[in-house]
Amino acid sequence: MEQIGSYYEEYAIFNGHLITRAEYDDGAAVIDGKVIDIENQACIRTRYLTPYNFIICAKWNPLNEAKHDSDVQKILYGILKGTHTIYDLVDYTEKLSRHKMDS
Repeated sequence: MEQIGSYYEEYAIFNGHLITRAEYDDGAAVIDGKVIDIENQACIRTRYLTPYNFIICAKWNPLNEAKHDSDVQKILYGILKGTHTIYDLVDYTEKLSRHKMDS
């Protein structure tokens, strides 16, 4: 949780059967006691088990610059933990310089 901010699991679906990520990676799954070739036929899925957040913003928004990632990450994690609010993110963003391509 501290490293990426959320817990998630990956699994796959093959003909209505749930299969593990390992089976998906192997290209075969045991279904009804039989080994079935599922390569290129299963659909991978990701399910988040904890709350998470993300930002949608314009291409040249300064939040898209990697140099701000650490600060933004702290604020976003803080929102999930209740130590920050969306207004902290707004205040932070308003103090950033506009990108040279954003005119």
